[in-house]
Amino acid sequence: MRRAFGVVEILVVIALLGLIVAIVIVGFRSWQDKAALASAIRDIESVLKLARSKTLASEGGAQYGVQFPDSGTSFSLCKNPYCTFYGGCAFNCGTTVSTHTLPPGIAFCSYPLNGDELNTLTNNFSVNPVVAFAKLEGYFETLDPAAGTEGTVFIYNTRAMSAPCGNAGAIAACLGDGSCGGVTITQDGVIYEREL
Repeated sequence: MRRAFGVVEILVVIALLGLIVAIVIVGFRSWQDKAALASAIRDIESVLKLARSKTLASEGGAQYGVQFPDSGTSFSLCKNPYCTFYGGCAFNCGTTVSTHTLPPGIAFCSYPLNGDELNTLTNNFSVNPVVAFAKLEGYFETLDPAAGTEGTVFIYNTRAMSAPCGNAGAIAACLGDGSCGGVTITQDGVIYEREL
């Protein structure tokens, strides 16, 4: 004897399908956000390595660097960056070789808020950080002698969290769950990704 599906059974099947679709959408969004973050980190790392290799090659006797914004979404490869003092060091990119934009939903941390972050602060004057490389050795050098000589450029997923910058605990937590990441530049010019 044939038995038709009842209304309750149909509603249960629809509810289960809806739940499965919701789980898939959330998982896909999370994967998409982590992929965008990883892609942005690789782009930052490659531009930094390009600046270092161009400096070491002494193309036209020039020095190259990368200028990062204060909580923005784009960064620039610079030729002959320099520093102008106005009670502090105001960086100028020199000649902008190329500008790169982070994917939607990804942003740079604000500077300088945490000792681990790349920053250029002198005399309480906050400025956009610039990474430059020494011509003969390829060492990382800041143009401002009062600033630190190594640090990490942090980026984060704006949909997953508010800015984690300036709080070591928040940065450690977001590195752990993959909602932020970064690129570290050591004093001797080694450039590597912070683990996601």
